[in-house]
Amino acid sequence: MITTPEISKRIAELIEDYPATGDPLPELQKLVAQERVLPLCCDFGGVMAINAEGEIRSFLWDDTLHGQVEYDPRIQNIALFQGSKKYPGLELLIEKPNDARVCESCEGTGVEPFAKKLNTDAIVCYCGGLGWLP
Repeated sequence: MITTPEISKRIAELIEDYPATGDPLPELQKLVAQERVLPLCCDFGGVMAINAEGEIRSFLWDDTLHGQVEYDPRIQNIALFQGSKKYPGLELLIEKPNDARVCESCEGTGVEPFAKKLNTDAIVCYCGGLGWLP
């Protein structure tokens, strides 16, 4: 993942300031303190986070000490797009390749069809809400 010095600095500041957000999940507070990462999005399985170097890492709820680096561009973009809703500016790290294709699940809308029927944003499309896939 390529990041700029400005974005790296901003991520480091957000990590430093994270305890003041009052996040009610003690697991996230602990993760931020131990791993020096900024949580971007969570689901039933765990959390995806970014460090100041721009590395996207995933952690399981029951094992936050052994996060793994995410190399899949789709996963990286999902984390960044979802995280940019809370932390504007992170969307600048999303890399859309020239050969990106329209997401077949949402037909490019970014909204998962079942979520649309239920009128909820709690269900995220396979593309993460971008409407395209790398």
